[in-house]
Amino acid sequence: MVSGTRAGRLVRWGAVAVGGLALYAACAVMEAGGDRAVIEQADLVGDWGNRDGTRLHIAGEHSVSISGLDQAVPDNGCPMTVSVGTWSFLEPKGSRRTSPPPEPLTGSDAVDLELKPDVGYPRACSVFVKVQRDDDGYDLCLVMDPDQTCMDDELLRKRGPRNG
Repeated sequence: MVSGTRAGRLVRWGAVAVGGLALYAACAVMEAGGDRAVIEQADLVGDWGNRDGTRLHIAGEHSVSISGLDQAVPDNGCPMTVSVGTWSFLEPKGSRRTSPPPEPLTGSDAVDLELKPDVGYPRACSVFVKVQRDDDGYDLCLVMDPDQTCMDDELLRKRGPRNG
C-alpha cells in the first residue's frame, strides 16, 4: 500500500510529467513565421529574401526569378538559380471551391512558383509557397509539399531599401 504522502508526490510528479509533455507537443507543432494569411498581389510583388542568401523577385505580370533556392528549400531538386519562372495564386487553404475560379485570384495564402530551368538543367519544377504573417509582417515559406514547415532562417521576408 502507498502512503498518503507518497501517493501525493506520485500524483504531483504525474501532473508535472503530463504538463511538460503537453507543453512540448504544443511547441513542436508551432510553425515559424506565424499564422497563414491571405496576401494581395500588391503586397506580394517585390523582392523577398532570407538571411541565408535566398533571393526571390516577384513581378506584377506573374514572372519570378530566384537565386539560392537551396537555402530556403534544401534538397529540392530544382536549379539553384532560375531566371525565368511564373507565379500564380492558389485557392486559399480551406476553400470549398471545386472548379477553377471564373476570374484569376487577386490574393491567397498559397502561391505556386513554376520554375523553368536555365540552360543545362534537365527539367522544370514547382515550389509551393505558404504565406504567413507574424509581428514582423508577411513571410513566405517555400516548400515542396504543402504539409512541410519552415525553420525561421528559411523564411523569406520582404526586402526593401532599409533592410537589403
